[in-house]
Amino acid sequence: MVAAAPPPAEPRFEVLGVADGLPSSRVYKLAQDRDGFIWIATADGLARYDGVDVKVWRNDPADPGSLSGNDVATVLVDRRGRVWSGGEDSGLNRLDPGATQFTHYRHVPSDRTTLGSNDIFAIAEDAAGTIWVGTYGGGLARLEPDGSFVQIRHDPDDPASLSSDAVISLYGDAAGRLWIGTDRGLDVREPGGLIRRVALPVLDTRTGAAQVTAILGEPDGNVLLTTTRGLLVVGPDLAFVRQLPVDGFAPISAARDRSGVLWVGTVSGVSVFDGTKTEHFQTHEQIPGTLPGARIMDILCDQEGNLWFATQEGGIAQLPPTWRNFANYRFLPGSDNSLTHGIVNALAAAPDGAVWAISAHDGLDRIDPASGRVQRHGPRIDGNRQRMSSLLVQEDAVWVGQRNGLLRIDRAGRTPNVEFPVDAERADALPPGQVSALAAGDRRIWAAVLGEGVVGIDSRTHAIRRYTRANDGLTSDDIKVLTRAPDGGIWIATTTGVERFMPAEDRFRRIIGVPFDLIDALAFDADGSFWAHHPGRLERYRMDGDIARRIDQVERTLGLPTMPGAALVVADDGSPWLASRRGLWHFDPATRRLVRYGEGDGLPSPEFRAGAATRTSDGTIWMATLSGIVAFDPRALRVELARPPVRVTSLTVRRDGRAVDLPASRPIVLGYDDRDLQVNVRALSFVNPVANRYRFRLAHFDEDWVETGNRGQRVFSQLPAGRYPLQVAATNGSGVWSDLEPPLLLDVAPPAWATDQAYAVYFAAVLGMGWLVLRGYRQRIKRQHALQLAEERRRAAEQVAEAKSRFLALMSHEIRTPLTGVLGMTDLLLRTPLEQRQRSQADAIRKSGEVLLRVVNDSLDLARIEAGKLSLDPVPFDPGALLHEVAAIEEGIAEAKGVALVVDVAPGAPTRVVGDAVRIKQILLNLVGNALKFTERGHIHLGLTVGFGGIVRYRIEDTGPGMSADLVERLFSRFVQSDGVSRRHGGSGLGLAICQELTQLMHGRIHASSVPGQGSVFTVELPLLDPRITPADPAEAAVRGAPPPASAVAAPAGDPARGTPAAALRILLVEDDAMIAAVASGLLESAGHGVVHAPQGLAAMVELARGRFDLAIVDLDLPGIDGMQLTRMIRNQAAHAALPVIAITARSGGDEEAAAKASGMDGFLRKPLTAHRLGEAIERLLQPTTPAA
Repeated sequence: MVAAAPPPAEPRFEVLGVADGLPSSRVYKLAQDRDGFIWIATADGLARYDGVDVKVWRNDPADPGSLSGNDVATVLVDRRGRVWSGGEDSGLNRLDPGATQFTHYRHVPSDRTTLGSNDIFAIAEDAAGTIWVGTYGGGLARLEPDGSFVQIRHDPDDPASLSSDAVISLYGDAAGRLWIGTDRGLDVREPGGLIRRVALPVLDTRTGAAQVTAILGEPDGNVLLTTTRGLLVVGPDLAFVRQLPVDGFAPISAARDRSGVLWVGTVSGVSVFDGTKTEHFQTHEQIPGTLPGARIMDILCDQEGNLWFATQEGGIAQLPPTWRNFANYRFLPGSDNSLTHGIVNALAAAPDGAVWAISAHDGLDRIDPASGRVQRHGPRIDGNRQRMSSLLVQEDAVWVGQRNGLLRIDRAGRTPNVEFPVDAERADALPPGQVSALAAGDRRIWAAVLGEGVVGIDSRTHAIRRYTRANDGLTSDDIKVLTRAPDGGIWIATTTGVERFMPAEDRFRRIIGVPFDLIDALAFDADGSFWAHHPGRLERYRMDGDIARRIDQVERTLGLPTMPGAALVVADDGSPWLASRRGLWHFDPATRRLVRYGEGDGLPSPEFRAGAATRTSDGTIWMATLSGIVAFDPRALRVELARPPVRVTSLTVRRDGRAVDLPASRPIVLGYDDRDLQVNVRALSFVNPVANRYRFRLAHFDEDWVETGNRGQRVFSQLPAGRYPLQVAATNGSGVWSDLEPPLLLDVAPPAWATDQAYAVYFAAVLGMGWLVLRGYRQRIKRQHALQLAEERRRAAEQVAEAKSRFLALMSHEIRTPLTGVLGMTDLLLRTPLEQRQRSQADAIRKSGEVLLRVVNDSLDLARIEAGKLSLDPVPFDPGALLHEVAAIEEGIAEAKGVALVVDVAPGAPTRVVGDAVRIKQILLNLVGNALKFTERGHIHLGLTVGFGGIVRYRIEDTGPGMSADLVERLFSRFVQSDGVSRRHGGSGLGLAICQELTQLMHGRIHASSVPGQGSVFTVELPLLDPRITPADPAEAAVRGAPPPASAVAAPAGDPARGTPAAALRILLVEDDAMIAAVASGLLESAGHGVVHAPQGLAAMVELARGRFDLAIVDLDLPGIDGMQLTRMIRNQAAHAALPVIAITARSGGDEEAAAKASGMDGFLRKPLTAHRLGEAIERLLQPTTPAA
C-alpha cells in the first residue's frame, strides 16, 4: 500500500534562550564545526552549544587572550577546524582547535597590511582555503599565510574595483570564485583577481539601499541572494535568472534543508518554498512552539538535518528533521480555524474521511485532513449543554454521548436533534450516567454507560435495549472499551476481561483465553486478531473458535512500564500504538523493538486522553492529548537518525584542593593525589537531546558498562596507580550506539610509599586537611552564630515594631477619649451665641484638636504600613466619580479662598476599575488639601487619564508658590515641610509620606514636580485592573461587594453638617465615660434628637425594656458587658432584633470595625465624635426611616 501524505503540520520550534545559557537573545550568525558543535555569534559574546550546555567566550580586559569584543556579528568554522569571529569594532578573532586563547587581528590606520576596518560583517573561506574578511567601511581583506592582509577597496575611478567598501556578505564557491555582497549590489572576484560587477535589474533600476544580506550556493550551480529588494537567483555565468516571491516579506537569510526545501528568513518570520507552494510562519508570543522572534538573521541546517534560526531578539529556534511527523490541532485564541477548546474528550472518523472532535459542553469540530481546516459545529447542539464524552459519526448523523444522556444530530440538518430519554426505572430508556463510548453494529447504535453496562439502540426505530451484569451475561457493568470488530461484531473490554455480543442469543459472552483482569485498551487488526492492554502487559490474540489464543506479548522486559492505557490503535502493518499518560508507545512485532515518543519527538504533550483515538481510511492515526489533537501517518515516522559523534567537552580534576581543567589530549596524566576526576561527554545529536543516553566503562576498574542515563558525566573519586582506557558510548534514541574514538587513556602516577619524603608529605597533608576541617568547622560555627545573631535582631526588630504599634494604639485610645470632649464641647460651644473674640478662640481650640487628631491618625497609618498590617480592600469603582467626590468635599474651602477647582476626566478613561477606593480617596484628599493650603489665587486642576498597560493616572496641579528642587527631593520623607508651613497651615508632615507608602502598597508610584513661583504638579499612577463583571445597578453592586456608582446614591434627606435631621429620633446612648456621654448627648440633642444615656450594658437593657428606640449608639469598651456582647443580647431579643446599632470606640488597632460588624452592629465610628460625623452615620443607617412613637 502506498503511504498517504502526512497531515498538514505547523513547525513546533524548540527555543534556546538566555535562560538556557545563551549570552544574549540577539543572535546574528550560526555555524557548525566538524565535531558537531554549534557556534553562535551574539551581541554579547561568542557561544558554543553541545545540546545541553552553552559555553561562552567574552572580552576580559585583564586577559589579553580573551575575545577582543563582545559584539560578535559573524562566525565561521574553516576546514581546519579554526573558529573565526568578528563584529562591530572588534576586529578579527581566531580560536584554534583545543586552544583557550584567541589570536587577534586589528586595523591599524597607518598600515595597509592590516584590516581595512575593525567593523567585521562577513567572513568566508574560498576553495583554496584562503580566509576573506568583509568589513563595513574598510572594504574586503584577504588573510595571507604570514598573518598580514591584502586590502581590496572601492575606487570610484576604477570600474573593476569593489562597488562599495561596505561588505555585508561573502560566499566562496567550488570554482574558486568569491561572491561579495555589498550595500550597493553584488560583485564576484575571479580566481585570478578580476572583480566583476553582477547586473541585477531588480536592484540597479531602483533608488535607495541595495544590500545583499546573504549568499547561498544552490545544488544546480545557481546562487541565491537575499536582498533588500527580494530573493534573487543568479546563474553560474553571473546572469540574473529570476526573482522568487516572498509574499512581501523582506528576506535576510536563507538555507536549504536535507530534502532540498528552501527556508528563507525574513523581517517577520520564515518562508518555506517546497517547489509547489509557499508557507510563511510567524511568531505568536502567546502560543508556545512558535518562533521566538520575528527577524531571522541566519538559518543553519546541521549535519543531522536540524534547522537552526538565529533571531534578533528571541534567541535561537530549533526545528528537528522529524517536525513533520506529528500534526497538531489545538485551540488558538482569536482563530476560528482552530479547535473550540484545548482539551478534546473524544474523536471519530467520518465515512467521508473527515475527523470529528468533541470538547466540553459545546465543542463539536470537523477537521479536513487534506487541508487542515477546522469547522466548528457547536451551535448545532442547540440548548443541550451537557458535557460531551463520546462520539460516533455516520453518513447521515453524528451521535454524541453526554454526561447523562445521548444526542443524535442530523448531519444534513433536515430533522431536529434527538435526545434519548434517561430514566433508571424504564427499560426502554437510557440509564442515568455518562455515555463513555459509542459504536455501530448489528443495525444498532451501541452505548456504554458508566457503571450501568451497555445499551443497544435500533438505528431506525430508536428502540432501546439494556444489557447488564444481572440479566445479560456481562461479567462487569464497568465498561472500559466499546468497539466494533472487522466482521461487524460488537466487543467490550471491562474490569474483568473481554466480551463480545452474540446476536443469536441476544447477550454478551466472555472471551475465554483473555485474563480475567482489567483491560483498559482494546483494538483490532485488519486480519481479525486483536491487541489488549492491561497495566504492565500488551498482548495480541487470535480467535480459535470461541477461545482466544495469545500469539504475541510485550512485557516490561522490553521496556513497557506498568501504567494505565489511554487508547490503543493498530496501524495498517499490524503494529500497535498505545497512548498513555506517559507518552505514545509503538511496538514493531517484526523487530521486537518498543519505542516511546514524547515532547522531544514533536508531540505537543506526552499525556493522552482516555479513549480519544481513531484511525482514518488512509491509515492516519488521530489521538487527543492535553494540548489538542495529534495526527500522524505511522508509515512516515521512520526517520533514521545517524550515529551521533561523541566528544569530550570538559575534563576537571580536584588538584591541591581546587578544580583544575585538563586538556582533552590523550593520554590524561593524573597525579596519585588527584581526585574527583569528572569526565563530561556529549553525543552531538540535537534532534532530541533529552533522549540521548550514555554509558561508561573504565577498563581494569569497572566490571561492566555503567549506565548514566541522559547525563553524559562520570566522576571517579580516586583511582589507584595504573593505566586505564576509558570507553564511552552514546545513543541518540535510535538504539544505535556510537563510541568515543579512540578511548580516553588515563595514566595515574604511583606514589612513592617507601620514602621519608612521602611520609613527610603525607604528614603535612594530614595536618593541612585537619587545618582545613578545623577552619571549615570554625567558619560553620561562626556562620551559625552570625545567623543566630541576625535572627535575634530580626525578632527584636519585630518586637520593637509590635511594641510601637501597641504603644501608638494605646496612645491613640488615650488621646481620642479626651479629644472627644475637647472637639465635642468646642463644637457645642460654637453652636451657642459667642462674641467674635470668643468664637475665634473656640475655633482655634477646634483646629488644634483636629491637627492633633490628624497626627495620631497619620502615625497609626504609618505604623500599620511598617508592620505590614495595613491591608487593601480592592472593589470595583468609578475613578472619575471618585475624583468628582474629592472635588465636592474640598469645594467649600476652595470657594472660601476664591480658588477654582477644575475637574478634567479624559474621554478614554475607564468607568470601572478594581482598587481600594477608600485609600485612593485618602491620597487624593491629602494632595488636594495641600494644594488648597498653598494656593492663594488661581486654580487647582484635578485630572484623570489612562496610561499604557491600563495605568490610571491622577494629576493634581496648582498655581501656588511652588517649591525648590531641594524640597521636592525631600518632599515624601517624614516630618518634612517647607519653611513656615507648620506655622501657617499646621499639619504633621506625614501626609505625603503616607501617600507614597499607600501608592507603593498598591504597586503604583507618586512623584512631584515644581518650579518656584509657577506652582506644583503631583502625579499618582496606579495599576488598576478592569473588573470582569461591571454591576449594572447599585443593588447588584452591593451584592458583589462593590460600592454603588456616585450617581446612584440618593441625596440625604437632611444635612448632617448643619445638624438638621430628616426627623427627630429617639436614641439610646450607651457610654461609660461621663464627659463623652455629655458631648454625644449634646451633639445629638442639638440636632433635634432625643437622647437617653445608659452608663453600662445592664442599664441599657433596662432602658430598652422600658420603651422603644429608633437607634442605639454603643461604646465597645463598656465595664462588665462590653459593647459587642450587649449587641448580641439585643439581637437575641425579638422586639429589638432590627434595632440599628452604631459602634463608637477610641481603639485604633485596625480590626475593630470587622469585629463590630461580626457581632451584629450596623455602623462604626472612631472617636472623637463630631456633629457632622454623627449626622452622616445616622443618615446612612436610617434613610429612609420612621421615628419611634
